[in-house]
Parts: sequence; structure tokens; C-alpha cells
Amino acid sequence: MALKLIGNGLSPFVRKARIALAEKGLTYEHDPMVPFGVSAEYKRKHPLAKIPLLEVDGRPIPDSSAIVAYLERIRPEPPLYPSDPYEYARAIWFEEFADGGLIGGAAPFFQQRVLGPLFFKRDADESLVEKAATETLPPLFDYLEEELGDDDYLVGNRFTIAGIGVAVRGDGKSGGTIRVAGLVATGRPGTLQIRLVDPVGQGTREGLGACTGDSGAPVFEDKQGGPVIIGVVSWSTGPNGAAGCGGMTGVTPLTLYRDWIVQAAQKWGVGL
Repeated sequence: MALKLIGNGLSPFVRKARIALAEKGLTYEHDPMVPFGVSAEYKRKHPLAKIPLLEVDGRPIPDSSAIVAYLERIRPEPPLYPSDPYEYARAIWFEEFADGGLIGGAAPFFQQRVLGPLFFKRDADESLVEKAATETLPPLFDYLEEELGDDDYLVGNRFTIAGIGVAVRGDGKSGGTIRVAGLVATGRPGTLQIRLVDPVGQGTREGLGACTGDSGAPVFEDKQGGPVIIGVVSWSTGPNGAAGCGGMTGVTPLTLYRDWIVQAAQKWGVGL
């Protein structure tokens, strides 16, 4: 299968497609075409005459979102979208929010300060840039800040568990060694229980996760400033909720017992 991506890297939509290709580990040819004065042949492939366009053995796929959706089908691993239906819908929404809202809102910066002077030899209209900076973008950024809250990611925060349980279910000799696993939440983390799965198998087939003997193991949330302990392992399942290991890892958040932990630490003379 021969892949060819058409479109200049200055476009955020082209960069989106290139990131997806890189994440999937796919090799491809890149034609850095600029979308000005495109040929009639290109317009037949992409009637809107925009970029990017992906050719698969010569067959065209226009639009970055369509390209990413195609790549997700032909190379499911690693997944670019969550398996949880609600989180999947949120990921699609934020993709559309960025493509149809943020990029358009920020366009005057690029159009006026880069494209105009560089390609069309005209001065920037700073009034359009000022309007984007003071009127268009602030409410969009406010919405993102509100949705992000205290998380590092809008969808699918990543977690790390560390434990000494068995590596093979039923084999006690395979335990006793500290192991770590990078997992993702199946949905937005709650206050009562956090459910984690291997990002590759998404809990549908055997993968990374807690097992017998890992109860009480620390669970860290990967933050920009470093990992922060947020809970302890409480249970585990096999794939698709069956008995076993390597499916889903249940985590009890420390927020449930914060007051008790602080009080106990104070009795021991330890300040938290």
C-alpha cells in the first residue's frame, strides 16, 4: 500500500494528518503543495481545492478528519480515539471545535502576518489581528479552560500503576517484582472509582494492568510537572470484564479518604 500526503506543512490540518501518520508508524510520500492556483486534476480529487489530501494507491481521501478516520481503520494500534463512547464523542467534538472554531478564529494571525506579506506582498491588517486576539479567541479559550479543569488533557488522562503482584495469573512465583504500567481511563475520572485499561487493547483483550497481589499499589496521574499519586489499586478483571488480569484495573481515589489519611499522619507525627 502506497501512501502519499499532499499539502504544505504550514497548514495545521496537514500537520494533524502528519501527526496521525507518525503515531501509527506509517511511511508515506509527502508533497508539500500550497493550495494556491491548484490544478484541475487536483480539483477533481478534492473539489474544495483544500489541503490535505491523502492518496492511497492513487485513490484520494480529502480532509484531515477523513484521513485520520481512515488511518484509525487500517492501523487500529495505537488508538487515537478513546474506546469509551462518551469520551470518543468528546474527542470528536474537540477535534471539530479545533478545526472549525479555533483554527478559524486564529486565522487572522497567520493570514495577515505570514501569508499576506510572504505570498501576496501586502501589509498586514492589524485591526483583524486585534479583533481575533481580543474578541474572537478569548471565549473559545475560556471554554477550553473550563472543560480542561485540573486535568492535563481534555480527553483520556494517562495514569501509571506500580505493583508487585503476579505477572501470570495463578503463578505466585511470577510476583514480588516491582512493575509499572501506563494506562488510560475509560471515562472521565470520578470520585468513587477510576477504571483504567491498557491504551492498546482498551480492555477488550489481554494487556497491561493490575493482577493478583497488586491491591493497594499506588496509582499515579501523569501531570506536566511529574507524576502525582491519586489512588490505590482495588481490583482487576480480565478482558471484557471476565475473571483474570490484563483487562480493567479498578482504582480507589485517595480523595475519598484524604481526611482520614491526614489525621492518621498527624498522629504519627508526619505532616502532609
